[in-house]
Amino acid sequence: MASVNDIQRPPRRTQAHRRETAEAALLDAALSLISVRGVKGTTLGEVGEAAGYSKGIAAHYFKTKDRMLQAAAEYVNEVYAQLLVETSAKPGLETLMRFVEMSCAPLRLELSRAIYLMQKEAFFNTSGLADVFRKYNKRAVKRLESEIRAGIANGEIRKDADPKAEAIVLLALTRGLRTQWILAPDKLNLLKMKTEMADFVRTNLSPKRGH
Repeated sequence: MASVNDIQRPPRRTQAHRRETAEAALLDAALSLISVRGVKGTTLGEVGEAAGYSKGIAAHYFKTKDRMLQAAAEYVNEVYAQLLVETSAKPGLETLMRFVEMSCAPLRLELSRAIYLMQKEAFFNTSGLADVFRKYNKRAVKRLESEIRAGIANGEIRKDADPKAEAIVLLALTRGLRTQWILAPDKLNLLKMKTEMADFVRTNLSPKRGH
């Protein structure tokens, strides 16, 4: 799903176009509010008003707050996944480096903070978010694993690397770094950390490691 700012509006929009535009605006508003007020402090009515619509429109689209939260989490995951697809070049190490770069340069602080807060809520599994993030984790690990296998095949990555284990470690490292930035954005230089993280990944996966 494209962000509301990216949607190309035709001269006469169909009902489907209007629905997609409204839904994206609602999800953007939900994420902005969650980043400030948290999951529990955000209501369907406030989301509708923040998006520039009526109080009841979020309930009309999503029916319940839990479904809105699930849609918001899926929305962000789709945005990041699409960015990786659009900006990736050569399969293997180059795509892994792009993943590191994206992880160390989040779209915006409020978006990253909203996801962080929703991931915390997922631990309690009361809103269906656990299933959404579980599905995303599986998909993310599978994607990274395929890039590591590609890197092994073309000689960029050491042959003894365990693709799945390395994919899980890489996902954990990038998320941990982003969490530290969310909690103290003024004390962590993401640009510097991006270089450090990229060097670490290259060294860890290098065919020359241990030689």
